[in-house]
Amino acid sequence: MKGLHTRPFRLTKWWTKLGLLIVYVLVTGLDVSLLGALEAPPIVRFAYGLVVNTLFFLVAVRASRGAGEPVVPRRPWWRATARPTAGFVLGALALLLAAGELRLYLVLEPSGYPLEYVFQIVSIMQTLVIAAYLINSSVLLRRLPPEPKPERLKPTRTTPTPTPTPTPTPTRPSR
Repeated sequence: MKGLHTRPFRLTKWWTKLGLLIVYVLVTGLDVSLLGALEAPPIVRFAYGLVVNTLFFLVAVRASRGAGEPVVPRRPWWRATARPTAGFVLGALALLLAAGELRLYLVLEPSGYPLEYVFQIVSIMQTLVIAAYLINSSVLLRRLPPEPKPERLKPTRTTPTPTPTPTPTPTRPSR
């Protein structure tokens, strides 16, 4: 399957990265539906969410490769994206997510569980660490000499070549 390398595990095409995001949404939806139906205590739901978020982030950062980026060698530990712009965009989105979490933290009242505020603060801190990692990665990538951008394959138009029409061969009259 093109775009998915298994040795080492790499995601190189946009649809494989989208697939990872869909799996992430489905697995985190398990937190809401299954653990809520089982009436799991908040500490269990929080721990599940923290572990799932961390694991999917690590898989996404370590396994994804950009266009023109080598597939086999490992990235340096500090490198999160193929290009600086992607890290800045993802870091800004993570900061927006942290701001939304903070707004919910300030607006919503706790459900009565004493450690709920602590859980919310840890969740916000996790998102801020992810944002800082992405932005720091982009700053470090900008310090490197620029890599040549891979050429995009443009569809070429091929004009059909006219097929030569066979010329009739003269025949001799029979005697």
